[in-house]
Amino acid sequence: MAVGDRGTHVVTSNGTSRGELLDWFRSYREQLHRHLSLLDGKKRFALELGALPRGKNWLDLGADYAPPEYIQCAGSADRMAIEVREIGPDGVAHQYAIGRGGDRSGDPSETIQYAEHQVMVYPDEVFGLHEATGLFYAYFQDGTIPASYARRELSL
Repeated sequence: MAVGDRGTHVVTSNGTSRGELLDWFRSYREQLHRHLSLLDGKKRFALELGALPRGKNWLDLGADYAPPEYIQCAGSADRMAIEVREIGPDGVAHQYAIGRGGDRSGDPSETIQYAEHQVMVYPDEVFGLHEATGLFYAYFQDGTIPASYARRELSL
């Protein structure tokens, strides 16, 4: 992408700071890795990535534009939970916790701390920087999570 070209995805940090994902200084994968590596669970605690509508420019949509479908994480670079939001064929949004597949008996037992909040997940739903980078990059490439990962629908 040449300087002046526009991105195809928007990145949101901490639910408030939004901008296009651009590869002017780093490749897209390296840029995602950098964003995720900065998560400390306190000041930088969440990251979201979603595609812009085809043919649309983030600047045209406005700084408050939030993609209806996305991948997001909360926590720190070494301990985070990852979720995906998708719009079903019925037009209803569905949110899924992503994991590697494991025992779902009992309640989630792992705590992910982010800012003053926490989320409970199953042990296989705790991710580190490198695996999270791979998931975010896969989502960037085609809007999906690899089939080898499990999904657990969340009730919101």
